[in-house]
Amino acid sequence: MLLHRGMLAMRHLLPGLTEDLLSAGAHRLDTGHLPWLSPYGWMPASDMSYDVYSISRPLLELLVRRHVLALPGVTLRQGIRVDGLGQTGRDWEVRLVDGSRVRVDVVVDAAVDGNDAFGAEFAGGGWWRY
Repeated sequence: MLLHRGMLAMRHLLPGLTEDLLSAGAHRLDTGHLPWLSPYGWMPASDMSYDVYSISRPLLELLVRRHVLALPGVTLRQGIRVDGLGQTGRDWEVRLVDGSRVRVDVVVDAAVDGNDAFGAEFAGGGWWRY
């Protein structure tokens, strides 16, 4: 289930995503017509409502990936072995195992093996950790 606030953020960052989700089979649900069980009991139906979307995570990730890759300046590099990160002035660069370096604005460590490839470089640097 993709909640209203999450959809607003995605709509802002990735225009056209809502339409693609619906075309791919997501279902839009109007919460004003759904019964809600609160700590105080069942809430009555209301004219105040928010749209939420029923969609599988794999399908959502596929469509988000397509939209992100269509953005100008986004490059996907698969199978790259990273040796570390470095900073030169205000610029960041990724050091690859083969000795080359790539200047970057954003790095996403999407390794599924649980390896914390950038832990030492990000520690204490004001980076958000999830």
